[in-house]
Amino acid sequence: MLQTAPQFTPFQLLEAARRAEADGHIEAAFQFYRQTADQFAYSPEAAEAREGLARLSGGWQPKIWHLNGAPPPSEAAGRGAGGARKTRRNKYPVTRNHYRVGRWVATLVSLLGWAVLGGGAGVPTLSALLGRPELGISNTALVGLGGGLVLLGLVLVGLGLAFRALFDQANASRELVAIERLKAGLE
Repeated sequence: MLQTAPQFTPFQLLEAARRAEADGHIEAAFQFYRQTADQFAYSPEAAEAREGLARLSGGWQPKIWHLNGAPPPSEAAGRGAGGARKTRRNKYPVTRNHYRVGRWVATLVSLLGWAVLGGGAGVPTLSALLGRPELGISNTALVGLGGGLVLLGLVLVGLGLAFRALFDQANASRELVAIERLKAGLE
């Protein structure tokens, strides 16, 4: 026949913890307080149990296993030893530009666009100043050519800036992934 452990009320567990604490059985008191706080988290006894846990953990670390199977911290590193807890500070990765060639090509396309835009804006002005009808090119054709070059220049400048922004965003994403991996302890 199966037998189950008897159920205790929060009051009974709290009284057992108080008696164990008064008798000097700190480890047992800690376990009773912990059980009361865990099983009856929303009861008034649980609040008193949490106060007892805080009182007991002031200078003492229990010899029990923590949640998820992690072993308890060593007593030498606990608060009772007087040493401050030393944490290893993660060093964030140095920022690097991983897309140097892409950024360089994007800047070159943008500069070419500015040059084409400037040349397109200068064609009608140059044709008006020089005014050479003997070449057989009308002023309207030169104005159309200048407008086309201005439009092409604007498109090239826009493409260069868009590609530069794309490479900057990709670089920033790589840095964020490296930081998150470092925080998670994967590197």
